[in-house]
Amino acid sequence: MDHCNQCLSYGMSDHAALMHACRTQPKQLISMYKSLLQKCSPGGQPPESYNLLLTREHMVLVPRRKENVGSVAINALGFAGTILVNSKAGLEYIQDQGPIKILEAAGCPWQKSA
Repeated sequence: MDHCNQCLSYGMSDHAALMHACRTQPKQLISMYKSLLQKCSPGGQPPESYNLLLTREHMVLVPRRKENVGSVAINALGFAGTILVNSKAGLEYIQDQGPIKILEAAGCPWQKSA
């Protein structure tokens, strides 16, 4: 099943489901995680690949189409603003394509419900 077009957003992003998680207890965090995963799981099938980012105030689940874009591997740090490379070729690829284009290629945009 194609998760790229069927996930509904809780938050403000076109690419991620976001929940406010400030001062949340562990059981509540697990419940929030399951809720985000369900929002991105049409027909009960969770995305095959996703990144989960946590801060003291937010939880973000970002479904991915693919892990690698060109010669660059995209993990949760990429969606938090830090794309790591292990070669000069990877750095040149990011400089040529631009980080936003790379993240868009890795992520799954979806159409928001009316």
